[in-house]
Amino acid sequence: EPIWSFTDFDPAGLAMANAMPQDRLEEILLPSPGWLTVAANTARGRELFDAQEAQYSATLDASSVPAVRRAWALMKRLRSGVTQERMRHFRELQRGEPTNASRCRNRSPYL
Repeated sequence: EPIWSFTDFDPAGLAMANAMPQDRLEEILLPSPGWLTVAANTARGRELFDAQEAQYSATLDASSVPAVRRAWALMKRLRSGVTQERMRHFRELQRGEPTNASRCRNRSPYL
């Protein structure tokens, strides 16, 4: 059966998706590239990428999974990431509405 992955949009998250059975991983659930481009433009997103790139880049560069290769190409271009928690509020953030994520931003370094 096909598998769809939902992980953080960061090198560690993509490495987790890449570790799934490659003949079954069909897709990585992510918002649109345009949304990710805006959402990843944060200090926290750049910290996630910078802290994880060296550990996971060789594995991700060598991936033969199309979904991983597409996401990794975008992430390398952005040089930043987005947490699952932030992606969970995709619709609110897209419309510019306040969300629990934005209200909790000062309490959590992960948003």
